[in-house]
Amino acid sequence: LSKILPISTNCRVMLTDNIWVPRGIVNGALGTVKDIVWASTIDPNNARKEMPLTLLIHFDNYNGPEYILYEGQKLVPIFPSKRDWTRGGIHCTRTQFPL
Repeated sequence: LSKILPISTNCRVMLTDNIWVPRGIVNGALGTVKDIVWASTIDPNNARKEMPLTLLIHFDNYNGPEYILYEGQKLVPIFPSKRDWTRGGIHCTRTQFPL
């Protein structure tokens, strides 16, 4: 997982995790970021220092139910993913969107 993920609305992205295989939300799935959801407590002047709560993405080949409909497009919320590993006997953790 990258330390910093430059992201914006209408940005094309590729998923790097198998989240919902039967519905096409799989590693390599391509989509477009339609909205970035922030916590209501975030100061807009410091938003770049905080991780969004979720990214709402329209995936090209999503074939599941509509949870969020935006301008006729089905959006899928993608949440940050936490990864743990051990390197040199040290436990490491990183949280990032699987994109």
